Amino acid sequence: MLSIAVEEWIQEKIRGSWVPKTENEHRVWMGHFIDVIGGCPIDAYSKTDARVYKGMLLNLSANWNKKSELKGMFINKAADKAASLGMSPMSDKNANKLMGFVGSF
Repeated sequence: MLSIAVEEWIQEKIRGSWVPKTENEHRVWMGHFIDVIGGCPIDAYSKTDARVYKGMLLNLSANWNKKSELKGMFINKAADKAASLGMSPMSDKNANKLMGFVGSF
């Protein structure tokens, strides 16, 4: 399962060079990926899953978890609501950075 492999990977990286901030960023965004796409065996994921996740990120408002309209919502629901409210989405640069957290795994 992806969640188990991610945890093993993070533990390996912590023993190496990751500082707590780096660990947290990867843990959070890999967790969001699993929440949005679902927990599956690693070989069950496809490029389509990555496209779905990136599409969701591109609808998500910057600092979404600090906005009262979106606070406490699951990330994919927050992205849908942000889009329906016409909120400005996060920048492409930030979305690509967040995709990089998932892609580095």
